[in-house]
Amino acid sequence: MYTVALTGAASAQSDYLGPQTRLRLNIFQLMTQTGQYARWDALSGELVVGAGGVVTVPVIGAITIGDLSIEALSQEIAARFQVEMGLIDPLAATIEVVAYPPIYVVGAVAQPGQYAFQPGMTVLQALALGGGQLRAENTISMASERIQLLSELAAHENEIGRSSLRVARLNAELADATEIDVPEDADDKALVQEQAVLKAGQTARDRQIASLTDLQVLYQQEIDVLEIRTADIEKSIASTESELAGVEKLVATGMATVSRRSELERLLASLRSDRLEQNTAIMRAKQFMTEAERNADGIEDTRRSELTEQLLTEQALLEQLQLDAQTNRTLLANLDKQLLIEGDTGEASAISFTIVRTVDDRIVDLPVGEAEILLPSDVVKVSTAIAETARASGT
Repeated sequence: MYTVALTGAASAQSDYLGPQTRLRLNIFQLMTQTGQYARWDALSGELVVGAGGVVTVPVIGAITIGDLSIEALSQEIAARFQVEMGLIDPLAATIEVVAYPPIYVVGAVAQPGQYAFQPGMTVLQALALGGGQLRAENTISMASERIQLLSELAAHENEIGRSSLRVARLNAELADATEIDVPEDADDKALVQEQAVLKAGQTARDRQIASLTDLQVLYQQEIDVLEIRTADIEKSIASTESELAGVEKLVATGMATVSRRSELERLLASLRSDRLEQNTAIMRAKQFMTEAERNADGIEDTRRSELTEQLLTEQALLEQLQLDAQTNRTLLANLDKQLLIEGDTGEASAISFTIVRTVDDRIVDLPVGEAEILLPSDVVKVSTAIAETARASGT
């Protein structure tokens, strides 16, 4: 199994889609009128492969990559878009790798750390990025590097605490809770700040909804008044129509003047015009009231959508911070070992290389030569004969 893990490295580089890989998704639709493809900017953009090999795509949600190649993943995304959006004609999807996860160089090197991965990179090139084989004169710089790593680790742990509180606060807001489910070892000051943000957000939402509810009440009161006035106008219209009918009979017999009939006709026309205005005002008020009700309902929907988006972003940030902190711990552990070795010997010797790689969900150590091709996320451990002797004597 380990032999396959090494011999397949070169061919696996082009289709590597592991965690932290940044991808650019492009979605196209064939325009039948012109025969050309048009890019859908709203659905295109950058994606990041998350933990467990899952990538989240707008509209269609999470996709587990598994053993999918880049081409197969493109086809899967296009097919899901077609199903999700109910399209008759399929879309075209392309995926480009924007950036691979870094590699890590640790052990007996001058500058241990993480470095940008490039396809075709070898172990020897990784050693060069790490400053070459560690020499005794590097002890002082290693001590400085250790101080820097400790500082970075402390900063990461502080941000992890704050990010954990933000995640807890966002979960509380989505659950409409009034208190945050406090994570372990939470900073009291940061907790007070997040609790204040939680309360302020809920207060702002309640104030907006209350304002729109009051507006609905005002519109309903206006409608009630308009309906009363409309009813009065209806009575006046009925009375005027009755009077006009009587006057028309009198005019026909010569007992009433034509001017009286004309006066009643003008009054009736005016009343009917007033009735139309009142009905129009009632319809307008009902429209405004419905809009206020819809806005009140939309406040909660918009709020939950924004909170969900913030939560996803914060969870991704928290995962990255935890990964960075773990990387710092690993680098510190290897640096401490090397400092001990240099303190005991002050020499450098022949070196050997080991790749730490995840194979079939297992982390394995693979002894390799300097020409071995690397994969993204590989950890290159550089050891010396002196280091091996010191390690053996310590066991």
